Amino acid sequence: MIRIPPNFNRPNKQTNMSTPMRVPQRGILYCLSNPHFKPNLFKIGVTKHPLTKRLHELYQRSTGVPGPFETQLAIEVPDVYRVENLVHKKLNRFRVNECREFFEVDHIQQIQKTFESVCQGPHKGVWKKKGAFKRTNTNTNKLHSPGRHTHKMYEVEAVLDHRMHLGELQYLIQWVGYEQPTWEPHKNLKQVELVQQYQMN
Repeated sequence: MIRIPPNFNRPNKQTNMSTPMRVPQRGILYCLSNPHFKPNLFKIGVTKHPLTKRLHELYQRSTGVPGPFETQLAIEVPDVYRVENLVHKKLNRFRVNECREFFEVDHIQQIQKTFESVCQGPHKGVWKKKGAFKRTNTNTNKLHSPGRHTHKMYEVEAVLDHRMHLGELQYLIQWVGYEQPTWEPHKNLKQVELVQQYQMN
């Protein structure tokens, strides 16, 4: 029998176990809106596939979406999941539900600025679509959002059309600062001056 001295250091066994390196994956960071949702509600997510395919999936695979999404912002980045995580953290206070990728933001310019601040340096991307948002100095024709955040105010830029939907009169409203108009019930717009002018024409 061989006696091993108590101060003898055994050599460490070499193992093949190591922490796997995370490989960055190229993809598209996007911001989507839906004309059937509130004008300040946006979906922010990512895809490794063509954006048109992702838009098709979001509409076709969910019976809870009344109509297709529309792209507001899109930028191709080298590490798409890392960038998504950073953007979601920066906009976390606007998140509607921690389990969903929906954000309620007053102006989409806030989202664009966040995209621009994150997608720099090692995360620099190539813009596929960047907003050209209309601005106006008018401060009339404001009304409360009919949604749960009733303290917020939105400004009507123009009344584009009207229709009867399920027995209810609705107007197609163009909002100041938003590209996509939305259909709104007449009961929410009775005091809006532009609606009154539209009715007189």
